[in-house]
Amino acid sequence: MYSGCHPPYKETDIGTTTPSHPRSCYIEAKRCGEAICQALGGKVARVSLVYGPGARSDDTRVLYEFIRQGFNGKIVLKDQGQAYRTYCYVDDCVEMLWDILFDGHGVYNVGGTSEVTICQLAHKIGSILGVPVELGHDGIKGAPESVRLDLSRVAKEFGKTEFVGIDEGLERTIRGIRWKETNGK
Repeated sequence: MYSGCHPPYKETDIGTTTPSHPRSCYIEAKRCGEAICQALGGKVARVSLVYGPGARSDDTRVLYEFIRQGFNGKIVLKDQGQAYRTYCYVDDCVEMLWDILFDGHGVYNVGGTSEVTICQLAHKIGSILGVPVELGHDGIKGAPESVRLDLSRVAKEFGKTEFVGIDEGLERTIRGIRWKETNGK
């Protein structure tokens, strides 16, 4: 959605892409869906990097991949993990979505405030699980260097300024996933 823009991304930012970009289908599909919603007068929530204990077991996003690897004894990154991501705990996401549904109008960013590098994320998860972290050497093509949303509209219109921190969110997430695996859910 924000390809070609500079973080923090505002709701007024409109990204660009080229068909040869490795993520162009993903970017254009989001833009198309938003255009349809806008044309029909709907509300738009641009949700970014939400995590929590209710994830599907086959979720391949990096945070869950690190947790799965950690359960197996070691976390291995594909590169040096220098890219930044700003994660949003599921409780915060749901709160913002409810606010948008009942009182919103137009386009809103829905994200978190816990900005970490992929390497820092791996080390946080490794620390919680008591496992080593190994850095990789290959680069990841097409992935943005930083993902961070401007949440000032949500703060101004709904008063949302408190967020679950990454450390607490990871503890809850890992505890929830461990419980699901233990109880066969």
